[in-house]
Amino acid sequence: VSQSRYCSGLGTDDLAARARFDRALLFFGTPQRVPFELVQGLASAGYELHLYGRGIDEELVEKNLPENLRGAVKLFGPYRPTSLDFIGQYRFVVLYKPGIVSDNFRYSLPNKFFQGLAYGTGFVVSENFEEIREVVESIPGLGIVVKSGEEGLLGDLLRDSKIGGAAYYRAVNIVTGK
Repeated sequence: VSQSRYCSGLGTDDLAARARFDRALLFFGTPQRVPFELVQGLASAGYELHLYGRGIDEELVEKNLPENLRGAVKLFGPYRPTSLDFIGQYRFVVLYKPGIVSDNFRYSLPNKFFQGLAYGTGFVVSENFEEIREVVESIPGLGIVVKSGEEGLLGDLLRDSKIGGAAYYRAVNIVTGK
């Protein structure tokens, strides 16, 4: 699949200049993988979690979050895998599910990671994604690895981070060739 399918051939200058939600993180996927454990830390720092995916609805949010945190979650419904431009509206894509320690998670580089790279997003990842963690930690500004027990600090980590800085876009240029 061509990288240009995802970002229409945008170069690094275009990625850096793109308008994005400044205080929202993107999760797109299945209801079983929604990172509800991050919401409290995000809400306390004034961030929101935006959710896309079939089956991710108000009932799911009500089951998993106390009423005082529900306002920090916005629902956007299903998405089509052939139309992922919504990714480019975000500074951060969340790949976070620390409770899953299977080899498939530990050593995978899921499509969502490459799709986020193509749109110039930063990442919030759990430490169990070993391959992704290595990449995120090796490229300045690419993302934040949230260790178990640090979920409540995520808002502060984001606020103090330099995700999406010039070093990151140079690295995207190397990876994508744009």
